[in-house]
Amino acid sequence: MAHRHPRTAESRASATVGVAAGKVAVGGDSAGGTLATLACLRLRDEDPRALPGLQVLLYANTDLTGSQPSMREKTTGFGDTAAGIRFFISQWVPDEAPG
Repeated sequence: MAHRHPRTAESRASATVGVAAGKVAVGGDSAGGTLATLACLRLRDEDPRALPGLQVLLYANTDLTGSQPSMREKTTGFGDTAAGIRFFISQWVPDEAPG
């Protein structure tokens, strides 16, 4: 069962608490960029005053729906597949809450 926010995103979000709002940058590349995105989304929802002033994302996967054309057009020949990307997305996005 996936957690709503992976532990590392919680840690990253927690690291910005107590820092002067807008005086810190959060960033990462690849999976680190996804973590930076998740941390900022969590801060946006829970404590918008703690949001960083800058977010730097290098080839982060920010479309966790997998619905963009690049999932069909660019997922072969680059060391990964659409199925592989969907697997990793499933690790970040929790199952829907039971009805």
